[in-house]
Amino acid sequence: MRPEAEGLIERERATADRRQSLLSLTDSGRRALERDMAERDAWPAGVLAGCRGRSARRSAGYRRRRPA
Repeated sequence: MRPEAEGLIERERATADRRQSLLSLTDSGRRALERDMAERDAWPAGVLAGCRGRSARRSAGYRRRRPA
């Protein structure tokens, strides 16, 4: 996958140091990232939905501590 060729990011030369490139998300890239993050976050919820009792409490604690 080539994010630039797919229109997900834009590359621009840095003005201070022409050897560097600045990358930024396009609107399409931002939407794709948000979609992928939502799918990633939904997976554990689906897996843990069947947990009961002690396992559910332990899982809930994991979800609260997990970094975003």
